[in-house]
Amino acid sequence: MVPAVEHQPASPMSDAYAALVAANYEALPDLIARLDEAAGEDPGDARIALYAGTMRLWFATGGTRTLGQQFNDVTRAIKELERGHVAAPKDPHLAAFLGVAQVYFGNTTGDEDRMQKGRQILEESAPLYPSYILGVLAQALGMVPRQHPFFADAADTMRASLVACGFDAREIESLKITYMKKSAQGACWNGGIVAHVVEGISLISGDIFVKQGDVESGRLMYENAKKSPTYDRWPFGLTQRTSGYTAGMSDDQLKKQLVARPTTYLLSQVDTLPLGGFDSSCNAMAQGATRRARGEAYVKFVNETLGAKHRVLIIPECGHNDRCVYTTDEVLSVIFPRK
Repeated sequence: MVPAVEHQPASPMSDAYAALVAANYEALPDLIARLDEAAGEDPGDARIALYAGTMRLWFATGGTRTLGQQFNDVTRAIKELERGHVAAPKDPHLAAFLGVAQVYFGNTTGDEDRMQKGRQILEESAPLYPSYILGVLAQALGMVPRQHPFFADAADTMRASLVACGFDAREIESLKITYMKKSAQGACWNGGIVAHVVEGISLISGDIFVKQGDVESGRLMYENAKKSPTYDRWPFGLTQRTSGYTAGMSDDQLKKQLVARPTTYLLSQVDTLPLGGFDSSCNAMAQGATRRARGEAYVKFVNETLGAKHRVLIIPECGHNDRCVYTTDEVLSVIFPRK
């Protein structure tokens, strides 16, 4: 969650925020150049550093960057966030982005010291904005492999964030969370700039529980996400189909047609960050907290529930990058099979 920029004449920060809201990934190269220029003029401005860092994280994961470019993007993003954190150590947004970026990057590169540093930043900054930073910390701990020591604390940290949000203790114990419509804290309800927070909390929590082997708790958290009023609306669900060929077909016809078609799904191994035009609608978040998670959940559903025999390929070392995906040997052999 990047904080909004108050209304002001055009500036790199206000334009960056506008691009973020509009999911205008194409604007990033120019915005990053302008933010760098502004940072050079005022290197002690923490808010410029925040936007320079977060825009680079978005740039790294949202388009057609090569692995080498992504490495450089994230490295520079962390440097910018570190600069901002030094200038404004009590800014919760800088601490949150810096901490989760360090854990993510350290996990990706096998750098345990970097991971520990990121966790420490999040834990020490949690009192600044408990509901927000504890939620980010839970996501950071939940993204690492199940066997990593960090993961053991992910579920308890998520519960702590729910406590900080003000959810009733009985709800947290039963994992049957009220669909919160109003809260004094923007990190806990759907009325702020970031939409569908409640669904995100439910889905990320469910993912953590399932990953640790507690499938029943995961199911309960996923059920909370279904409380969204638009959960089953087309094209994410089957209700309210009013246009196109699907409007004249029954649910059973659509399902049978889907099952009968030979299909291979291509999912990127590291397409796991909610950046670059990421769909955060209620409907999308109910299907998974990341693009890869959504793809895996969908294939699992059509195969195990509907009886399809669809294939899925996880493309190694690719993020949200079509060029990376479509130029791998594994994918080329699927697109152009030998007869």
